[in-house]
Amino acid sequence: MGYGVGASGVALLAQGLFRRGIAEEGKAETFDYSAVRKAVADKLDNLDYDDGSYGPVLVRLAWHSSGTFSVFDNSGGSCGATMRFQPEADDPANAGLDVARDLLEPIKAQ
Repeated sequence: MGYGVGASGVALLAQGLFRRGIAEEGKAETFDYSAVRKAVADKLDNLDYDDGSYGPVLVRLAWHSSGTFSVFDNSGGSCGATMRFQPEADDPANAGLDVARDLLEPIKAQ
């Protein structure tokens, strides 16, 4: 069942998703990444979704998000979670990634 996205992959995803916001709020020193990793890992397996795991769509979200980085003006990329906003969120190449964003939003809100 699922693709078995390991804890280290979840940790990297969690750090990439939360690093900028935490640093801007001055909480980087006290932020518990292991709690975020656990929260994401706890949501990975779901028999009602696709093949039983959100792992592949989370990896796809990370891949597409980092692929938006521009070396010309240092914009885009995973830092800042710009995939949540227009026009990237509605780009046809990013179809279906709303599932991953919606899955992560409650974790981000914590």
